[in-house]
Amino acid sequence: MNSASGSEPAAPRRGARPVTPLKVVVAGAFGVGKTTFVGSSSDITPLTTEEVMTAPSEGIDDLSGLPDKRTTTVAMDFGRLDLDDDLVLYLFGTPGQYRFWFMWDQLVTGAVGAVVLVDTRRLIDSFPVLDYFERAGIPVVVGVNGFDGEFPYTEDQLREALALGAGRPIVRCDARDRTSATRTLVTLVEHALAARAASPAAGVPSAGGRPVRARISPGPRIAALLAGVLLVAGACAQTPAATPERPEKASITVTGLPIVDIAPLHLAQQQGLFAEQGLNVTIKPLTSSDQSLPGLADGSVDIVAGGNYVTFFEAQARKETDIRVVAEAALASPGLDQVVTGPRSGITDPRQLAGRTVAVNTPAPNIQTLTLNRVLAGRGVDPASVKYVTMPFAQSVTALETGGVDAAWLVEPFVTQAEQSIGALPLIDPTSGPTDAFPLDGYFTTARFAAQYPATVAAFQRALSQASERAADDQQVATSLPSYTPISATTAGILTLPEYPSTLQPQRLQRVADLMTQAGMIPDRLDTASLAVR
Repeated sequence: MNSASGSEPAAPRRGARPVTPLKVVVAGAFGVGKTTFVGSSSDITPLTTEEVMTAPSEGIDDLSGLPDKRTTTVAMDFGRLDLDDDLVLYLFGTPGQYRFWFMWDQLVTGAVGAVVLVDTRRLIDSFPVLDYFERAGIPVVVGVNGFDGEFPYTEDQLREALALGAGRPIVRCDARDRTSATRTLVTLVEHALAARAASPAAGVPSAGGRPVRARISPGPRIAALLAGVLLVAGACAQTPAATPERPEKASITVTGLPIVDIAPLHLAQQQGLFAEQGLNVTIKPLTSSDQSLPGLADGSVDIVAGGNYVTFFEAQARKETDIRVVAEAALASPGLDQVVTGPRSGITDPRQLAGRTVAVNTPAPNIQTLTLNRVLAGRGVDPASVKYVTMPFAQSVTALETGGVDAAWLVEPFVTQAEQSIGALPLIDPTSGPTDAFPLDGYFTTARFAAQYPATVAAFQRALSQASERAADDQQVATSLPSYTPISATTAGILTLPEYPSTLQPQRLQRVADLMTQAGMIPDRLDTASLAVR
């Protein structure tokens, strides 16, 4: 570990005004230049935690496009930039690999904003990072790190590829150049303070409303923004919320798989949240996502819960149906989904899946094949060599035991069930590396239903959002699971759970659609924003 402490005394400051400290995070995927960025912009010798990459990381860290990388950050980087006589930025660089992300929640606490560095050669690796800060509600500036000064894409092309809204700045930068890195940080400070001014409840460090005299040209907007945030916060007053319309259709039918992803649906039912919104919801069990499409088409089902995005996006792209996304169901978390093998399969390395049979829940291509193919490709396995077999999750566990399949892509609670009942062994997490925090499934209806019953859909969304917030309490989820899944209360308490989004964010879903396009599952780019019921 680099022993630099970053503890040199600060240079004497002019004047006696108090210092305004701002915490800034520098984040990004593995190998995009975070340590270099912090080092080049810091006024002090930065603290780094670089370690040499060793044999255990082989097959885990994807070095595609990074042939010369030999070290990696295992904890954090730290630097300090005196942006003005009395305005200082404390820079915290995050580790890139997902196995170190447990530190991110601590590193971002109290941060005014984040620079997310991206490498245009590996844009897809940036989606989990952008998703993280979107969920955290932290202002972000995207820094396009131009390796060797190359910027092959226009801002519009990058904005479309990364599914970024017009309000999120994109800055071309060179992580090695102090001036370039500093300009990027200045842009972030301006953007973050403007965001705080627009949403004063978030709060900012006290700045005293004084003007900023820039030593490194931070720009005239910062002074006004620092003062303006306080003025807006002081003048802010709440206005009464409008009374929501009553549902046009009070009784609806929802169908869903018996998986942990739709726990908020059952929580909303069990805790009376649907009833509070004037809805009478009937929940019917489902064994496969694709089986729900005919029900939506003939009107026997109003909303599908836990439908995998690939199945529905593919049907939309092929004009087989006209669907709308009502809400997001689950985002992958480490260990939630696993490709498992039988205890006597002899398969101990993911690369051994070449030429083997893998059970999936819906006909390929689907969300399972999309994610596993992407992860296997990063390990040098030709996805076309894997043989996918369609069968329900419960049947997959039996097939593993009898040797009917070599491996199975399972979700909770079936992962834990397979481990307990037949001694199944986890082989690889299909939502890791390039598919970290991947959006798995959602709640769908038809465009016709959404247009005919907008207040009904809105009522469903409000109840589900409340339930998703409550699902952050693992105990509430564990209590609900035995009511609709084939597991005991004891097993429910040890399951790996996903993250349950309480808001619908089309840019997250765009990540799925764009990967589908890259994989050749759909011919043209699908705009997920046009499918979201907002």
